[in-house]
Amino acid sequence: MTRRVRFVEGGFRVETLAEAEGPVRLHVLPDPSAALARGEPVKRNLYRAAAKLDVPGLGTLLLKVHRPRGFVDGLRAALRASRARKEWTASRYLRGAGIPTPAPVLVAEQRRGLRLVQAASAARFLGRRETFAPALAAQPPAKARALVARSARLVRAFHDRGISHGDLHSGNLLVAPGPGDRCDLDVIDLHTVKVGRPVSPRARRAQLAQWLHSLAAVVGPGGRLRVLLAYLGGRPARRTLARSWAALEAGVAARERRRRRSRGRRCVE
Repeated sequence: MTRRVRFVEGGFRVETLAEAEGPVRLHVLPDPSAALARGEPVKRNLYRAAAKLDVPGLGTLLLKVHRPRGFVDGLRAALRASRARKEWTASRYLRGAGIPTPAPVLVAEQRRGLRLVQAASAARFLGRRETFAPALAAQPPAKARALVARSARLVRAFHDRGISHGDLHSGNLLVAPGPGDRCDLDVIDLHTVKVGRPVSPRARRAQLAQWLHSLAAVVGPGGRLRVLLAYLGGRPARRTLARSWAALEAGVAARERRRRRSRGRRCVE
């Protein structure tokens, strides 16, 4: 296992790979936000910004800087691990469990007492990747069916290993170039992931429904059934299959109703 080091610099408590300490000190610290500004922007929302950053000695990283927003988020960050720390912990757990995800490189937290000022995390950047739905749509039919089944088996694999992904959708499973029966898959965006405890049947159903709802534009009822069969594995009893199928379809429909209500509310606002 790769040795890790911990140190304090620029007000940040940092944990990183031993071989990455020098480049991290030189090119990411003492201010991860300044390093982020030098990179190529990838994503930004109220809570975090992400950029593709070339770091001498380490190659290309995906650097994320997280900042609490508002009282509730600040209180949560004070009492719990930061989003950056959760991502670091989850990515190490996933890789140890054999679930493909970008290799974590560092986590850094700046606190004043319990209050989190900002936090940063970085992982190896995966080039030439596409999110799942457009990658699936580009595959020929036979390879698309194989890719759909592989995604279901991957979801089952991390559920069986005590990994619960609270934000499982098409954008958080990356697909490398190649045919659907062989191309690499990687799970990303791990700050909502919980690890180390059995995943309940209810959570499994909810996450599988969330996954399939995100693929509604490219996966119809037949594809959803294929996902369910691959997830269950083997030849499930007819009653088990019927009950699971009904619950899955109800979950997908419920998510669609919530999406429409949310979209309508945003339009009114």
